[in-house]
Order: sequence, then C-alpha cells, then structure tokens
Amino acid sequence: MTRAVKRRQKKLAKKAVKKSRGHSRRTLEHGADVAPAPPHMEGLLAGLIKEGLQAFQSGQTEKAKAAYRQVLESDPDHAEANHMMSVFAYRDGDFENVIDFIKRAISTAPQQPIYYNNLGIAFQNLDRLDEAIANYQKALDLNPAYADAHNNLGTAFQEMERAGDAIPCFQKALALKTDYADAHGNMGCALQELGRLDEARASYLKALSINPNYAKALSNLGVVLQVTGRLDDAAASLRQALSIDPHDVKAHGNMGCVLNELGRMDEALSSFHKALDLDPGNADTHNNLGIALQDMGRLDEACASYQKALALDPGFAVAHSNLIFIQDLFSNMDQAAQQAERKRWDDSFIRPLSGKIKPHANSRDEGRRLRIGYVSADFRHHSACQGFAPLILDHDREQFEVVCYDANAVPDSITRDLRTAATSWRATLGVSDEDLAKMIRADGIDILVDLSGHTKGARLTVFGYKPAPVQVTGVGHMPPGLSTIDYRLTTAAATPPGEEAIIPEKPIYLETYFGFRAPPHAPQVKPPGSGPMTFGCFNRFTKISDQALALWARILLDTPESRLLIKAAQMSEAPLRQGIMDFFSGHGIAKDRLILLSKTSHAEHLEAYNRVDVSLDTFPQGGGITTLESLWMGTPVVGLLDSLKIIGRQIAFTCRPLGLDAWIAESTEDYHRIAVEWAGRRQELAELGSEMRGRIEGVYGRFTRDVEDAYRTIWKRWRNDEAPSPL
Repeated sequence: MTRAVKRRQKKLAKKAVKKSRGHSRRTLEHGADVAPAPPHMEGLLAGLIKEGLQAFQSGQTEKAKAAYRQVLESDPDHAEANHMMSVFAYRDGDFENVIDFIKRAISTAPQQPIYYNNLGIAFQNLDRLDEAIANYQKALDLNPAYADAHNNLGTAFQEMERAGDAIPCFQKALALKTDYADAHGNMGCALQELGRLDEARASYLKALSINPNYAKALSNLGVVLQVTGRLDDAAASLRQALSIDPHDVKAHGNMGCVLNELGRMDEALSSFHKALDLDPGNADTHNNLGIALQDMGRLDEACASYQKALALDPGFAVAHSNLIFIQDLFSNMDQAAQQAERKRWDDSFIRPLSGKIKPHANSRDEGRRLRIGYVSADFRHHSACQGFAPLILDHDREQFEVVCYDANAVPDSITRDLRTAATSWRATLGVSDEDLAKMIRADGIDILVDLSGHTKGARLTVFGYKPAPVQVTGVGHMPPGLSTIDYRLTTAAATPPGEEAIIPEKPIYLETYFGFRAPPHAPQVKPPGSGPMTFGCFNRFTKISDQALALWARILLDTPESRLLIKAAQMSEAPLRQGIMDFFSGHGIAKDRLILLSKTSHAEHLEAYNRVDVSLDTFPQGGGITTLESLWMGTPVVGLLDSLKIIGRQIAFTCRPLGLDAWIAESTEDYHRIAVEWAGRRQELAELGSEMRGRIEGVYGRFTRDVEDAYRTIWKRWRNDEAPSPL
C-alpha cells in the first residue's frame, strides 16, 4: 500500500522536491557595438581590441586577457574591454567579477542589450533570479527581437517554478528563430514540468531534429519516456545522450533510475556510482542510489545514502521523507523514534510557513454540502488508490462535493473512473505548493485530506499553508506528523491511547482506516488443491526481512514437501533470485521447493494466489492492501503483530475487524505454530477462503460512510470554534 518516494531528473512538481531541470542556459555573448574611443587613443585601443578579439577567437585566452587589460589601463571605462573581461570571469566561474565588469560596461554603453542579457546570466548563476529577470527584460526593452534574451528569461522563470510564464518566452524565441534547438529543448522542460508530456516529447524531438547531438534533450526525452512507462526506449535515449556526453552527471543518474525500474539493479547501481564519481556532492544521486539500494533490500546502505543526501542538502525534503519511510522497515525503531524524525521534518518544512497561514472565510451554514479536497499523485492503478478510491467513487453526493488535486503524470482507466465520480478535478502537476494552496483556498475546500504521507508524489508542504479550515491525513501511509494537520484516520489497533500524545494529528478512531476497492478483474477463488502445501508472499521485496526468511525456512522444514512462492518485481534480477535460493539452501531447503515469480499484470498477479494455500505476511512491516488482496482471493494470511510501531500492527488492524484474530501471531513462535497447524487443514482453509469476500464487503464496505460521518463531526467542531480533539 505504501512505497518510497522516487526522484527523477525533472521537477514535475515542487512538493518540497529539488530536481535538476536539465534546461540549456546560454553562455555569455560577446561582440557588442561600442562607442568610439577618444580620438587621440582611437588607433592604439582599436589595435588592442582587435588583437584581443583575434586571440580570443583562436583560443589564446591569456593573450586576449592581456590585450583587454592594456585597454583598461588606458581607459578603465572602455565598455567592450570590460565586457570581454566579464566573459573571461564567467568562464572561470567568478560570477561576482562578471557582474562588476558588466556594470562598468553598462555605465559607459547603457544601450547595449547584450550587456543586460549577460548580466542576467551572471545573476542567474548566483540564483539571484529576480535580478536576472529584470536584466533580461531590460535587454528585451532595448531589442524586442533578441531571441537569446527571450530564451534566457524563460529559463529564469523555470528556476522560479513558473513554467507557465516560461513557455511564452520560449515561444517568442522560437518565433524569432525557428531552428533554435536550445529553445525547443527548454520548451520541452517547461511542458514536462506542467505534465504536458506528449508536447514535451514533441519539443525534444524537434530540438533533436535540429541538433541530433543535443545530449540534454536526449537525457530529458529519456525522462519523459520513463514517466510514460516506455522504459526500454528511455534507456536507449539516455544511452545515446551518454555516448555524446559521457560526463553528464544527470544522464547517468537518470539512467540509474530507468535501469532500477527495469529490474536491472546491478547496472542501476553502476550508473549511480558513475554519476557520483563525476560529482560526489550530488545530493540527487545519493537519494536515488538510496532508492535502488532500498529496492534491493540493502536497507542500511540505503539509509546511509539518504543521510548523505541530507548532509549535502539539509533542505532536501524528499530525501528526508525517504529516510522517514525506510524507518518503517527497521525492527529496532519504535513509534516514538519515528515521530521524532517526523517532527524534525515538520520543524524544517512546515513550521517556517506559519506566517503565511490566513483566516478562513468558509460558510458556517449547518446544512450545506461540504467540499472535501483529496490530494494525491496516486489517482491510478496503485495499491494506495485501492484503499482510498471508495471515498471518491462512493461518496454521498447529497452531502458532499469532492474535489481531487491530481499530480499523476500517466492517467489510466481508474483515473477516468475517479474523474467521473468526482465533482471537480484539478491537474496539479507543475503547480508549486504555494500556488496549489491558493487554488485549494479559492475552491473553498472545507476539509482537505492528504492521501500520501511521506510517499511518492506527496504534497505535504501544501498543508503547511493551511489552505482549508480542517485538514486530515490517512489511507496512504502512516501519519506524517504535521503540526498543521488536525486529524488522522486510524483504529484502536493501530494507535493505542498511550501513543496519542506523540502524534500531533488527533485520532479519528474507525473500524478500518482504509477501504478496499475490489479489483474488477479478480479471477474466481479456487479451493486448495491436493498437491503439496504452498505458502506464499506477495509483499514488496523491501519488506522481506532476514528474520522473516529465517522463520519461513523453519516453517518449510516443519511441513515436509511444502513449497514457498515469493512474488516480487525484483525476482527478475538473477543475483537477487540466487541470493534467495542461497539463503534457503543455507537453512536446509532445496531450491526446488521455491517458486520465485516476477512482476506480471495485476490480473495475473491475483491469479497466482490460486497457487497458494496460506500467505505469510512480512515483518516488521506487514501488508495492508496486499493482505486484503490475498484474503479476497480466498488465501488466509498469518502475520506477526509488532507492537513497537503502527506499521508493525497492520496485521491486527487489517484482519481483526474480519474476525481473523486466530491468524494474528503475538510472537515468531506463535507465527510458526499457526502456519504449521493450518498446513494440515486443507478443507477448513477452503471453507474459510470461500467466506472472505463476503466478510471484506461487510466490513470495508462501511468505510466511506464511517469517514463521512467523521467529516460531519469534525466540521461541526470547527463551526463551533472547538479545538481538534480525539474522535
């Protein structure tokens, strides 16, 4: 139901995410028209200027510098000499001196648009974007047909996360110069940030038709292809980019992300390490390396990578969220320690926004329909969506209006179903957090609901602006620990009363804190066969701990001829498959008792449950939607209750409402006993499996009404100016 936050090369949405943009920025230009020198010096200075320019053009930089220095010794205010010295300073990365030299040039020749353009570039390199924009605009005031200045102005707007303002700049540049490859490439970046992926792809292809060796366009095209699921094409595009520029750090990092999604994990690690060899201080790469290591189950190394990313960039909110997320997988970390880390995130990224919170003018009329806003990047086929989709599909249309704020890049059939059910739909890809908060406030949302927590696509910073009077979290992940979120959906099994004080969001106690949208393509349940007893695990590979594997080996040893089926995307990777087989071999289990399956379609995924008699839940982090899918397919789940933290209690708050207490183990010995005992009770397994769909519909089918009743109660509290309190 949950998953790590993944970062790509493009900043598709701010969401407290720092991503490298990959647009092309111009270097300083040279060769402006300048005022003539005084008559008595004209010949001498003209000769030196000519000598400097010829040396510059032939690559004799030091000789050129010497000539321009001589000019400035005779005429310190000589515009073109100061300008050319700024070019040299720029090449040396000395941007402060760039600014000083160009300002001297402007003081003598204030009508030269090239000088303002170059001054803008210098300011942009120093991240002084307001000053950069002002100088680009001054250059355009002097020369509205200055294509390079239009392009550069667009890149500055992009860096301010104003992709919508950047696009007209690139359009003007291209109207003036249709074969401007950089402007086509930059247009692609802006369109990509706004989620207009087909148009972005077309822009990159246009840039490449002009300049086939445009490495940045190839790299960015690879990202678009990756986001839209064309992973092999993405890898080919990135491979071509790297053949042109093997030192492109971003392209190596992007390649690592693509290879990781393709399941070619060793190659992915190699790509990330190449990127780090070129730029050891690149926080993006350390974060993405952490994701790959986490996917491989190398949790300590992944944690170290996230911590390295944060050490390099303490404001890297996504890396911090990834660190929070991976803590779910460590058995020695309790809820208090997890909440302490969440509080550090809140202190860094939410509390600084407190000064921007404004009063709410929402109508307090008692009987009106409430406007509920849902924020997610998972309005699509995804386990998290299976948990929250009923809130949208089944909402009471007489009592509530539903507005979805969607950061999903690739819609699918489920997206279309949700859009049809919602009252309103807002595309938010490329919208900054602050602008999204303004949109939510303008929509008059009464209760705003976070559906992500610290997972991919989260927009938690939006909640820091408090755009709605009442804010709620739940369904997507554990409570994120935000001081500006009022309530969290939970159950008594998930959050015992003693933990209320350490979690800032007040609990709304329900029978279940997420719903279940039954997969429409689920095959019929088949009763257990007469063949060997088969245990199975379909959880994310990162959840499978060594402790769980060791316990499963004991269960196999104590149930002769039984088999274990493990299904995970990573099972396509030969080294990981071999590692699993070696582990069980070391515990006396022959490899022919293992069935290792990789990623398939969801229908085939569900069909595979008909090969399993009993599912073995992972620990310390158990399954949520995975457990319900197993039960829906008639396969009971034995799981370990780890009381240390919420994520370890999933087996209890998922199964207890269904009357499956007998399958909830209090210890590893209890887990072993339950699995072994049920291995010999095939007929009872069949009877139990046949009841599961009815039980799930009976319990989880009440979820939406229960949540909507809670919405009415917490809204009444706000109307009465009551402080949030447990419900």
